[in-house]
Amino acid sequence: MIIVSKLKLAFMHVPKTGGSSITAALMPYLGQPNGPTSGNGWQIPHHMQGYDMHSAFFHYKWEKPDDEWRTFAVVREPFDRMHSYYTNNKKPGQSFVEWLKESAESNVLRHRMSQFNLIQKDGQVGVDVVIPFENLSEGLATLGIQLPEKRINVGNRTREQMLAAYEKEPEAVDLVRSMAGRDFEEFGYATDLECLQR
Repeated sequence: MIIVSKLKLAFMHVPKTGGSSITAALMPYLGQPNGPTSGNGWQIPHHMQGYDMHSAFFHYKWEKPDDEWRTFAVVREPFDRMHSYYTNNKKPGQSFVEWLKESAESNVLRHRMSQFNLIQKDGQVGVDVVIPFENLSEGLATLGIQLPEKRINVGNRTREQMLAAYEKEPEAVDLVRSMAGRDFEEFGYATDLECLQR
């Protein structure tokens, strides 16, 4: 979580939802307008100390100082997000399905698969504002945040490549449905790939 006192905001960082670009956009408000935005671990110093950068919201021992503060998170279409996660974290030669199954059994990755689990508190969405990744610039603008002109850590993966991966390994569709859990219903995403093919 990144605490931005100047804007009275707390950013709950869900992996693979534009967090690098959002962190870069917040840096001027954190007193580091020209700080590094690349290299291993450059984001870590901006997050609350004593926690993993992607800790679940309910783990944080932090309360809003007053009612003017808002907490926010970004969520992403689950099929797209999981394929992006795979593209960035797979081992050489590892198939999509192999990676999904391995991730489901990993203590580190398993809890990060469901975005709802990361931002929930007491079984409900715990943050004040949920911004869809698909409308990231517009959503952040409502909080007074402007994304950098050049997005950070954006891969070259295309929508066609993502859809082709699911077509090649249809089992991945059911695995993502299972792993993403309540993301579909809570954030209004369709549970089939047809909506992504339009």
